[in-house]
Amino acid sequence: MDAAASDTLNTLSLDSVESQPEQSLSSITTARSSLTFLDLPPEIREIIWRFALPDPRVFNALVWVSAGLKMQLLNRSELKMPLAHACFESRRVVKESGYVLAFRDEDEPEDTGVWFHPRRDRIERTIWGPGDWNVGA
Repeated sequence: MDAAASDTLNTLSLDSVESQPEQSLSSITTARSSLTFLDLPPEIREIIWRFALPDPRVFNALVWVSAGLKMQLLNRSELKMPLAHACFESRRVVKESGYVLAFRDEDEPEDTGVWFHPRRDRIERTIWGPGDWNVGA
């Protein structure tokens, strides 16, 4: 084999060796990008759902005394828990963690309440009676 043919052969073999890692890397990247959350084992998904649970929250409630006690949450929109509505699996983790649906707004028939954890979350109440509306007037 002459020198020119030998150089060409060496160049071709080096090019093919160098391109193989790129091809395998791109196939690994493609394989990784096609994985979904559901491809993870259930145990790993559950750990992720548990890490996504909220920290202890403070529920600000207004309680007024008229004909009995009536309580209304003041920051209701901030207490939504999208995790409980993501899927069946996440809702199960929310329930198993001790959260319950509570504080349903009686004036809104469609309201299901907010997720509340009796041992972790805290309620801060402001109690108003019939004469408290004109305080300072």
